[in-house]
Amino acid sequence: MAPGVIKTPLWTDHPEKLKAVDEKVDEWVAPEDVAEVMLALVADVQISQVIGKRDSEEAAIKIHGGTILEVSKGRVRDVQPFNDPGPLGRPGNTVGGMAQFENEVWDLLGTKGWGTVNE
Repeated sequence: MAPGVIKTPLWTDHPEKLKAVDEKVDEWVAPEDVAEVMLALVADVQISQVIGKRDSEEAAIKIHGGTILEVSKGRVRDVQPFNDPGPLGRPGNTVGGMAQFENEVWDLLGTKGWGTVNE
């Protein structure tokens, strides 16, 4: 499983993490969608690229040993084990405020007491 940004307490109960999410441009992945894909991994031989669309041969992903599935907003993508291009900005796989979040982390790491053992 390679889930996107799932609307769970892992994000919602942590205001410091929510800084990375821009509600105007970012979308959440529903926990139910992740559960559906996880169930398909253990119970089915294929899954549609559109979550919730069953019994469709169109754009079906074959499930086999070692299959990695990325879950984004309403969609599933077969992740290649080598040279995979990544989520490519699919809804539910990006956080618009990541640059601000990263800058805050770098600022924290640059303060006295961070990053060294004996300061």
